[in-house]
Amino acid sequence: MPIMRPSFISGVSRVSVFLFAPVIIAGLTTGCRFSSVGFAGTVFNSAATQNQTGEFPASVKKLVVENQLGAVKITVADAEPFGWTWKLGARARSTDEAQADLKLAALRVETNGDTLTARLDLPDSRQDCQYSSDLEFRVPKSVAVQARNHFAPVEIAGVDGPVDARSESGSVEVCDVREKVTAETSFSSLRIADTGAATLRNQSGEIVAERVHGPLDAETTFSRLSATDISGPLKARDQSGCIDATKIEGNADLKTSFASLSARDIRGPLTARNQSGSIDVERVEGAVELETSFAGMEVNDIKGDARLKNQSSGIRVRNVSGAVIANTSFGSMDVDGSGDSFVCHNQSGSITVHATSPHLARLEAGTSFSSLEVRLPSSVKPAIQAHTTFGDVASDFPLAQMDAGAAQIALENQSGRIVIQKTAE
Repeated sequence: MPIMRPSFISGVSRVSVFLFAPVIIAGLTTGCRFSSVGFAGTVFNSAATQNQTGEFPASVKKLVVENQLGAVKITVADAEPFGWTWKLGARARSTDEAQADLKLAALRVETNGDTLTARLDLPDSRQDCQYSSDLEFRVPKSVAVQARNHFAPVEIAGVDGPVDARSESGSVEVCDVREKVTAETSFSSLRIADTGAATLRNQSGEIVAERVHGPLDAETTFSRLSATDISGPLKARDQSGCIDATKIEGNADLKTSFASLSARDIRGPLTARNQSGSIDVERVEGAVELETSFAGMEVNDIKGDARLKNQSSGIRVRNVSGAVIANTSFGSMDVDGSGDSFVCHNQSGSITVHATSPHLARLEAGTSFSSLEVRLPSSVKPAIQAHTTFGDVASDFPLAQMDAGAAQIALENQSGRIVIQKTAE
């Protein structure tokens, strides 16, 4: 039965402490999450379990949970009574040992002012048993939550207060939370949906964030990072895992390596850096600055300037309204835009630039060992300087025209042809 041990601490409000000792039910069980703390190869043939329940005072504003070797689940109850359930299991070599192991574990529940703390106490050096400890809370909607767990999942849903959820080697799921979320885990998944601003950290596990109502700061390694429908700026960092960002209502700063990076429908400037992985960007309402190597770069529908850098692979650009600066090597470059300035350089790869604005002011392009082709509106009056070696220059416009205010076109090739064409407006 529960044992109540009231205590008094100088300078603070009265603390109510409930220490719950187990009620034992012997026998093999199913559905429990047992995690071994015993020697490798030990055979556990018997199990014992116990359940405890308790009330959750309606006056509590903050819940603090510390658990291990079992799930933590926190949900909102529609009405009183609010409460909690503790399911403890022990598995050992015999029934007597399992029952004895249960008696060594305790759940310490304390109420201090408007904060309720539930903390699991397990023996420090039990190496001949397995424990499982599942905690479930049914709380008022206004509660703030701080949850810590080890080697098992954390699930929190429906609260209006801020949430701080952390697990070690267990999944974390948080949804329908009005205020800020801080969440962290490793070697498992981390997922949030319909929350306030969020800070997320994972190691060797995926992050999935959907419908975040505020800024999102997310970082993981060796797995996927996905952010969708974020109502604020996004900062996302990954290492050796792909990043996918869609519908970001603010600027985005993305970084990964050795995997793909994609960004779509960004309502602000975008900075994206990759190493040995592709970049695919579409519909950005702001300037973009992109960098990668040894993989392709695709850029479409940019309402701003574009600064693009690649190495040993291609760049393809469509419908950029601002100035374009692009550099690559050993891959083709194909650029289309309505801005007034283009600076495009390649090494050992072709260049094609299609400038669609009649107000073009500057176009500079250079490559080697491949073709260089420029397409300009027929109404443009360009001043063209074009030079190549081991190739020819073919132009629909007069070369070296020096009219005042003319668009300045400078083209340089080495061991390749140069072509300048007129296009319809």
